[in-house]
Amino acid sequence: MSLFMTRARTLRPTLAGLALLLALAASAGCAPTLVPQDPKLPPGFVETALPEADMGGYAYLSQTTPLTIPLEWFVPKESLPPGAPVQAGVDRIAVWLGPTDIESFGVLVDFVSAAEASFAEAQVEAQARGTLRVQRANDELLAFQGSGQWTDALRNAAGSNVKRKFSERYTEQWELLRLLPASPPGDPVAAGFLKVNSQLLDSLAAKGGMNLGNVAPALGAVQIGDIAFIAYANAPVTLPARVTPAYLRETTVGALFVVRSTYPGVLVNFFLNNFADRAGLEKGPQVQGQEVLYRNFQDVHLMLKAVGNTLFFSLAPTKEKAEALMASALAPHVKGG
Repeated sequence: MSLFMTRARTLRPTLAGLALLLALAASAGCAPTLVPQDPKLPPGFVETALPEADMGGYAYLSQTTPLTIPLEWFVPKESLPPGAPVQAGVDRIAVWLGPTDIESFGVLVDFVSAAEASFAEAQVEAQARGTLRVQRANDELLAFQGSGQWTDALRNAAGSNVKRKFSERYTEQWELLRLLPASPPGDPVAAGFLKVNSQLLDSLAAKGGMNLGNVAPALGAVQIGDIAFIAYANAPVTLPARVTPAYLRETTVGALFVVRSTYPGVLVNFFLNNFADRAGLEKGPQVQGQEVLYRNFQDVHLMLKAVGNTLFFSLAPTKEKAEALMASALAPHVKGG
């Protein structure tokens, strides 16, 4: 009897490993097929070319009417001349992030007029804020933050005529964007991608005044790659000096995010189920016949659903909007309930 028990204990890890391999094989054989879309994107996103520089992230913002931005993006509000405007209209904004340091970046701001671009340029040059440098071409203002090699390389690339469209420069991230909806519940106002790790997610969330808790480590456990995103609004957007939970709550802006794991779908779901409680995620509503995970961050609502090894997130100021965004994202890829 003791010999039998010893052999059973010896075989148990082997049998467990075999069971896991069989589960992985079965899951690979029935992995869902995701359907590429013609995603609805902000005006000009597809046509806009990017500098030939290695980037850790990219964001493009535009809408059908000019965006309104605060001039304190460039200079402290109290440093503006008496009677000077505190806001300006812009047609589009492109943000280029450094590959390792989010404090190094470049921004292209396409003002509605050369006069507004010239005014912003003059204010920055008068204040000489840290390592922020600007250069202007008609109604476009280029700003660069940082003093390292990457910032210098970006400045040179931005001034060059050698540029490529997003779909050509970042093919993998473009394919992720193509998983997002063609008919979302809102007008797209921003799109792009971000190379992420748990520390970067926590850092970006902290800058926005949002505590992610254990959500970032949970995502790290499933070995995610780059995140692609599109933000949507139901009314023209006025951008704040700083994006905070309060701003998100007070606007109609919501967003969809999509990311792939290097793990197969069965392991992604295993890790998510095991990390859900620790990340403060709970079972949410049924969306397109699928159970989603849900969390409320200071009245900003997050929903998460894995389809195979691809994860879809929605973030919105109301639970209803988060659900509507998630439904539009899942609809092409799953059978509705």
